Amino acid sequence: MFVIITIFVLPPLITLFVLIEFKIKPMIFQVYFDFLDYPVGKGVYIIMMGLIVSEVQQITDVIFAILICIVGLANIALGIAY
Repeated sequence: MFVIITIFVLPPLITLFVLIEFKIKPMIFQVYFDFLDYPVGKGVYIIMMGLIVSEVQQITDVIFAILICIVGLANIALGIAY
């Protein structure tokens, strides 16, 4: 499951967010890469961390990963609403 997520989901997401970053700030490499300064970027990062945690087979870790992903989705929703 994690291999499928890594191969098919993460590269398009990373490409999409790099393109968004270029749209927000055209001279990005002259300043710094500030993807985590936005709530949407923080939410995506939290969801990726939750997917890494969900790799474990114990049910408590899976529940914890689901809670982390819910927090990430809330962060993304907050960023879009903001």
